[in-house]
Amino acid sequence: MRRAEYCVLVLTDGPSGGLGARIRDLRASRGLTQRELAEPRYSRGFLAAVEAGHRVPTDEALAYLADRLGVRADDLRHGRPAGSAEALRADLDEARRMISAGNAAGAADVAWRVRRQADAYHLPELVAYADLCLGDSIQHSQGPSAALETFRRAAQNAPAGLIGATITGRIAGCLYLTGHTAAAIELIESALHEVRARPPVDPSVEVTLLGRLVYPYLEVGARERARRVVDDALALLPRVTDEETVGVFHTVAAQVWDAEGRLSEVDEALRTSREIFARLGFEREIGRCYWTHGYVLVRLDRLEEASEELVRARQMLAPVGARHFHAGATLELAEVRRRQGRLDDAEQLCHEAMDYVTEAGYDEGIAETDRLLGRIALARGAVVEAERLMRLAIERYQRAGLNRELMRTCQELGEVLIGQSRLPEALAVLKRPL
Repeated sequence: MRRAEYCVLVLTDGPSGGLGARIRDLRASRGLTQRELAEPRYSRGFLAAVEAGHRVPTDEALAYLADRLGVRADDLRHGRPAGSAEALRADLDEARRMISAGNAAGAADVAWRVRRQADAYHLPELVAYADLCLGDSIQHSQGPSAALETFRRAAQNAPAGLIGATITGRIAGCLYLTGHTAAAIELIESALHEVRARPPVDPSVEVTLLGRLVYPYLEVGARERARRVVDDALALLPRVTDEETVGVFHTVAAQVWDAEGRLSEVDEALRTSREIFARLGFEREIGRCYWTHGYVLVRLDRLEEASEELVRARQMLAPVGARHFHAGATLELAEVRRRQGRLDDAEQLCHEAMDYVTEAGYDEGIAETDRLLGRIALARGAVVEAERLMRLAIERYQRAGLNRELMRTCQELGEVLIGQSRLPEALAVLKRPL
């Protein structure tokens, strides 16, 4: 027997199914005899033993036979139809678009079907991608607290690479949104350390993880660290091939550039994000870009422009059921209405947002709503109610570790107390962030 024909003896792969039967059926469908398929490298007898299930071909022999049959070796080994991996990935890509368009239940059905098939076909990356879609569908419909456990289970089996990094980023995002900012930062920093310790590093993976640090860094007041993260990601961006990664990065980088007053770069980043998300068919993400732009314009006191962007964001986000993003845009629009003196409209918008943020356990959103209602109460002269609401916001911001907003709120309450000549209390509030 030729040395290349040595293989493992087995008793389990009978002629009724398994690898041997798949090779036999494919050979027959292509009109080849055993000799024609096996030669010149192997003998007819070798192939007959493989097809009968008496022998398992070596990896080298399997690769040879798969090439002769016009299929991939792994597809042949696991019984996958030709192109099945690509078809399943396309189904999951469509599921992501379904979530972005508001059809979380339909996307979950697709993800479960694909997950079962991917598991049967031994496609671990697609199993992880399906788990990512399942987590996204839960977060979209039920909020970050409900999705966290699904993402954690997905992370246990996710292979290294972009899908694994994205799942880690989702976990960090859920932690951040539920008030565990320090834990979110620690998770991503640890993941980055592990990835960088095993070069070469996929730039898409690194940029995905870096982008997840921006919001938490800004919220704890680490603006310089956020800027360094953006600079590191910018250096890698020309080598990133995944469009979604690029789009998401530009969205979060806009927050840092806004904080630094680099407004032309903010506009360019958000325009780039919108173009990318439009190509990908991600409606929810386009709405988020309008929300982010409105947020920036509010802080520039360009209220009419901000109102237009935020109204457009709400119009896009409501039909697709993006309740978290819709709540954020709603609170920003409430702040615009407050500054415009339209206090009744502002209060109504606050209560609309509060329904979601309370249900979702979104600590930052609850604190922001309390603070904004406190500002509205103050504008109406209801100082006692304003103080009560601002103190509620301070407590929640502090528990969540959101230092930047804690400092702002303490400053606002301190000014209220100073206006009442309650100087010792004002001093205690102003010292609190320290």
